[in-house]
Amino acid sequence: KASEAKWDEGFQHLRKFADAHGNVRVPIDYEVDGFKLRDWLTNNRAKFEKLSPDRQRRLSSLPGWNDYSHNVKWEAGFRRLLDYVKENGTAAVPRPYVVEGYPLGAWVMTKRQEFKKGTLSTERRQLLQELPGWAEDAQAAKWEEGFRHLTEYVEEKGHACPPSDYGSNGYRLGAWINQQRGYFAKGILRPDRRDRLGRLPGWEWEPRNAKWEEGFRRLQQYVDQHGDAQIDAKYTTTDGYRLGAWVTQQRHKQSIGKLDPSRFARLDKVTGWKWRIGTGNWKRNQA
Repeated sequence: KASEAKWDEGFQHLRKFADAHGNVRVPIDYEVDGFKLRDWLTNNRAKFEKLSPDRQRRLSSLPGWNDYSHNVKWEAGFRRLLDYVKENGTAAVPRPYVVEGYPLGAWVMTKRQEFKKGTLSTERRQLLQELPGWAEDAQAAKWEEGFRHLTEYVEEKGHACPPSDYGSNGYRLGAWINQQRGYFAKGILRPDRRDRLGRLPGWEWEPRNAKWEEGFRRLQQYVDQHGDAQIDAKYTTTDGYRLGAWVTQQRHKQSIGKLDPSRFARLDKVTGWKWRIGTGNWKRNQA
């Protein structure tokens, strides 16, 4: 039968791996000629007690197999966690998360507690630590959750500077970002987190810079849509952003000599931008 041939193929791949490595600790993304051996292994661990005696015997004969626990509850949770990672790119599962009736968020929280207490086996610790976004405590998991939301925003918008009140699917991303900036200003943001945030396109540590960048992005969007930057002072975008007021503010700051030179240069290059309404483009050497 095809199913038996498929099982035998998986077993042969696993046997060769065990012979070469002395154990059956197959890495998460390990494949052999397109065969996803880790998935096959995880599936057979989860249903080990339901396998035929012959298959149980063959698996148990492999070096290192008996070092693995065949605990059904562990395998059920870990298998679902792997599925979550494949779909979301991270093992930072929210506490309330349930999939097909299985409380995966609660399972992950329990593993974190066992991890912290030192009651989790070395093998299982290693399996969890291999997962992207795995955090050993709840606070670290919350940080990873926020970072995941931010990277999703970057993928959609192209920058890492959402409005301070921005929220998505009930998650207050803007508030999370403000918190990270606050930690940075106080010098208490972990270096690795600082580096990860700093590498994101458009990330700003200074809130005032972030607000200016938001206004400039919206101005560019307006120009792309309308072909020029002639915006009425009362103009408001469909989502409530007062772009006209922002533009007026930039002109006012320039008129009193308080606009940063780099910002002046960027605005001056915008298609159709004018420093004074009803006049040609304003230049620094003009009276």
